[in-house]
Amino acid sequence: MVMSNLVKIRDVSSKYDISARTLRYYEDMGLISSTRSDDYAHRLYDEPTIQRLEQILILRKLNISIKDIQRIFNTSGSEVVLEILGKKVDTIDEEVSLLHELKEIVLNFIRHIEQADFAKESDVKMLYEKAKEIETQIVNVDYNGNPANVNRLLEITEKLDKKIPDVMVVRIPKFRAVTSGLQSWDTWGVLMDWAWQGDRQRLFEDIIFNSIDFLIRRGDKVEYVMKVKDFVTAADVAPFELIEFEGGLYALSVSIDDDGESIEKVEGKIFKWLDATNFEYDDERGVMGGMVYSGDDFEDIKAGLGYEQLTRYIPIKLKDGKSIDFPHELSLPLNDNEFTCWNPSPKYLRAAKQMVVEYDGAFSGGYMFARQNPTPWESYPDGHDVITEADGKLVFDLVKTQGVKLGFAAWGEGESAKVKRVYLT
Repeated sequence: MVMSNLVKIRDVSSKYDISARTLRYYEDMGLISSTRSDDYAHRLYDEPTIQRLEQILILRKLNISIKDIQRIFNTSGSEVVLEILGKKVDTIDEEVSLLHELKEIVLNFIRHIEQADFAKESDVKMLYEKAKEIETQIVNVDYNGNPANVNRLLEITEKLDKKIPDVMVVRIPKFRAVTSGLQSWDTWGVLMDWAWQGDRQRLFEDIIFNSIDFLIRRGDKVEYVMKVKDFVTAADVAPFELIEFEGGLYALSVSIDDDGESIEKVEGKIFKWLDATNFEYDDERGVMGGMVYSGDDFEDIKAGLGYEQLTRYIPIKLKDGKSIDFPHELSLPLNDNEFTCWNPSPKYLRAAKQMVVEYDGAFSGGYMFARQNPTPWESYPDGHDVITEADGKLVFDLVKTQGVKLGFAAWGEGESAKVKRVYLT
């Protein structure tokens, strides 16, 4: 086979900014085909396949579903593609119309509120009571003689809300896994290829939703992990390594297929959803993806949907309510008489209201808190009014001070205080 006319999967992935997994998915769905060479283990693509891929990417940019793309490619002539694009235009027109109508209803409510006499009721409590009166009118469908607006508002918002994905919060327990290690987007699939050779599938078991694996984003790299059964040893997975996957809480939603644009939209909507909850993004862990209910046993699901389901897992944690210890590498006793703790990442300051230093003894030489906003550093020495000292604790008020960085230092002579813990709360 002549390889000069064929393009390697990693080159296609790089040129079109599309993951190797997406290319494999398009192949599984019958949209493109690949070939193999005796002297090259990975997929190769010829020129007609590259042209077909370009067509797929254009249609996906137009939010055309995989199922409809299959119909387009399986039918000669232009009738099907014109029908599908026409329906897409109708859907867009309906959404635009709904948004315009919603805008008019909101503007109408604003006009009614502007006509109300709030000037004499500046007290916040009175404004709240006025709002409750308006809410009661809406519930009773008797808003200034125009119940149709209220009914239409509820109808419109219900239709628009269907476009927001359902988000589920799950707790993934710790588990043993084989890892690819940190890889580029072009090379992470080497573990997947290894795992599907011979009888190695017997080594793995489900994590959640019939999925045995996660692809984890870690900065500009990725890590691919697969859950292994209890009997698996390090020798079984060599040359790869076994790890303990940390698990934790995740907010998840499903993209319509393994498509970069779809993934980006779903992730954005999950982050927007988080804003209305008591959770926040935990940026100490990586965002993950995993195909669910995939394979020959679930062909009926794929046939009904017209695509594979790719779940996005956003790592989350509770807002506030829990103290956050400074990282160990930032809390360093310099010698027997000195202690410093400086420059936590902004993620440690995001929700914090206080910095607390717990200690034994007494700081015979003194101590100091400091903040930088952004330069220079401003110091808050012993006795400053933003510091409270009691019961072996120094509490530094972060609400009354400003800064993007934070620090603490203490020093003394002879017998000095011993810092036990530094944390934010």
